Amino acid sequence: MLAVITKELFDKAQEQLKWDHIQRESKEFAFTKLIQCGHCGSGITADEKFKKQKNGNVHRYVYYACTRSRDLHCKGGAIREEDLIAQLVKLMDKIDMNELGVKKKFEEEIERYKHFKRAMFGIDKIEEKDNAL
Repeated sequence: MLAVITKELFDKAQEQLKWDHIQRESKEFAFTKLIQCGHCGSGITADEKFKKQKNGNVHRYVYYACTRSRDLHCKGGAIREEDLIAQLVKLMDKIDMNELGVKKKFEEEIERYKHFKRAMFGIDKIEEKDNAL
């Protein structure tokens, strides 16, 4: 039987796939398990970006977007984490979370987010803005 690729190339590809799998599973984001796309009902995914300014400061941004698992042509765009939190806070004022049965899950996710933020940035005290959640 004639091989399409060499054994060496196959092994390199397998190592890269293994590395990609490890990299993807190492990040936890606050809302990926909690909410779905409002357009198509697919899950959401998160992406972390870092922007370095000329003065040396580095800013971290997290964007959430539809995975498009239910609709490949979903028009749902990406949203920054801060904007998502602001929208959720507005919704919480209008919805009885106990009635929906998600209040406890939401509180757990907020705590997980705060813990992640403290661990990531070495912050002992979360900002007042986060405590309002």
